[in-house]
Amino acid sequence: MVAPAAEDCFALLKQPACGLLEHCRQLATNPEAFWLPHFGFQAMALTRDWIAREPALLAIETICPIAQLGILRMPDHWAYQWHRDENRLACINMLLSSDHHSHTLFGQSINSTNMHCRELAYEPGRYYLFNNQIPHTVINLDVERHLFSLEFAEAVPYGELRQSLASAGLLVPAESE
Repeated sequence: MVAPAAEDCFALLKQPACGLLEHCRQLATNPEAFWLPHFGFQAMALTRDWIAREPALLAIETICPIAQLGILRMPDHWAYQWHRDENRLACINMLLSSDHHSHTLFGQSINSTNMHCRELAYEPGRYYLFNNQIPHTVINLDVERHLFSLEFAEAVPYGELRQSLASAGLLVPAESE
């Protein structure tokens, strides 16, 4: 048994973030920002106008309509249990935090106590297609961690969405990642 293949867990989008990255970082560090509980994280919604302002998001929207986008905040020294998302098959994520120590892991059970793992080492300012149906966890060993994430209007399986985005030339080929 081996770790899950990277291409089955995540895919790097070719187009990096533009103005959204700095906008999100400013919002996330604003002490007056309003956060709401969201599946064990704290969340802040972003306006849909960012879809038209970000070339990568606009390209994605033409293939699979986006329902909502926002920022997720994870407290310092916090771990999120191994899980599969109940409400999402796939999403797009971008790590906003840069000066921190955290890990995003995908896993495949070996037995009742062990797993093979694959890490998604986020590149700064880059969007990733993320497979929410492979067991995954986030371990934050440092200061608060912030992540941009979007949800699609329809629950499209990761493999199908990956193929559509790849066919449209939006993904970095797996062997290049």
